Amino acid sequence: MKKLLHMDFKNIINSMNFRAISIIMISIPIICFLVNCKISYGLPIQFVRSSLEENFLNGTVSRHVKLWFILIFPLLSMMLCSDIYSIQYNNGIYKSIITRCSKKKYILSKIIVVFALTFSVIFISLFINQVLCIITFPLKGLDNAMALPAFDIGYFNYSDSRFLDLLRVQNTCLYNLVYMLIYSLVGALYAIIALSTSFFIKNSKVFIISIFIIYFGVYEFFITQGLEKFHLNSYLDGDSVGNGVFIAWIFVLVVIPFVFTAIKYKSKNEI
Repeated sequence: MKKLLHMDFKNIINSMNFRAISIIMISIPIICFLVNCKISYGLPIQFVRSSLEENFLNGTVSRHVKLWFILIFPLLSMMLCSDIYSIQYNNGIYKSIITRCSKKKYILSKIIVVFALTFSVIFISLFINQVLCIITFPLKGLDNAMALPAFDIGYFNYSDSRFLDLLRVQNTCLYNLVYMLIYSLVGALYAIIALSTSFFIKNSKVFIISIFIIYFGVYEFFITQGLEKFHLNSYLDGDSVGNGVFIAWIFVLVVIPFVFTAIKYKSKNEI
């Protein structure tokens, strides 16, 4: 199992596709940081915001970029490395691998590697942005996104219906860290869904585009029905209601690949 994991990790990390998508995902938050620096440079101190509010996830300057990033987030996550099985299947390498290990270990190795690498790339990209903001901007700013006095600690800028808003008021640094983990988790689950779909659809372009079309269709349905705040994208944006719906979304993202993988594992056909 260790050799199989090492081989899968090595194959993905050395692939040009993984490196290209990783560079894109890391570059987007860094570019937003540079834009923030350009706009904030030379401003009076009373108009400078905290480094915890100027990051990619909370900054108002980079908000439009973040919204576009959230929209294509599933596509980038799936393109990162979820095609590992389809590549091995189409070039025939899987036949030599499956003769040396069990079907269970082969599938489990792919799931672990895809989840770990996707989670890591997303978290690192957001973490780098936050570190750069902490180095550049003050920890406590005199301005904020809600245009409230600096002494306000949650009386006016807190809503008990907003997702994780109490954590934001109590500890903004921890709030940002949790959101980085949420992004990483959601992106990794998108990648696992794509991987589990590739067990049935061997063409990587077809299954990735198909999943993205379904995702976009569901998103449009929520918007047309006036339920945008209950869509997963709203939770990533930080403009959502309640915690229960988010847990339900995570449950759905876990169940889908679990069912697909279980069907493939129990099938008598070749992997």
